[in-house]
Amino acid sequence: MRLAESVASAVDSPPFDKSMVDGYAIDVSDPSPTLRELELVTAGSVPHETVVPGATVRVMTGAPIPDGADAVVKWEDCQLLAEGEIRNPARGLKSGSCVIRRGSSFSAGQVVLEAGKRLPEVGKRNGGSGYAPVGGVPNIYTSSAVRTQRMDDVAREAPLTGLGAPSWGW
Repeated sequence: MRLAESVASAVDSPPFDKSMVDGYAIDVSDPSPTLRELELVTAGSVPHETVVPGATVRVMTGAPIPDGADAVVKWEDCQLLAEGEIRNPARGLKSGSCVIRRGSSFSAGQVVLEAGKRLPEVGKRNGGSGYAPVGGVPNIYTSSAVRTQRMDDVAREAPLTGLGAPSWGW
């Protein structure tokens, strides 16, 4: 099956700045010698605290980066001083380290699939003929005229439905 028209993403991917490692979200310009851990943010959750001078937020891989932070330091590169307190690891670290930026894969409005692109089928072995959603686009139109076996020679457009709209939860 081929696309009848180009598909533009309805969303940014990723939809937020996120951590590429388990570690501590920090502000690299913070001169504080130690940092107090404010909270732990896991993938799928949302930060509630803002990184301020003297503070950090522990993040897991895929977790959103909290406001006030501009880098993540791997936990194994940090020195734990006491429960909830680390030595500031920012020395020599660059802003953006270990952060995957919002929209870095593709951004809203960007064409992610060109017209005429052949789509791989999903779940074909299990009898399914669904297609994975692309960029939060709930309907993708294809031309069945490109099918060669047991299909009419008449070109028609059929929407692929049931893919759903994106729901990021915030």
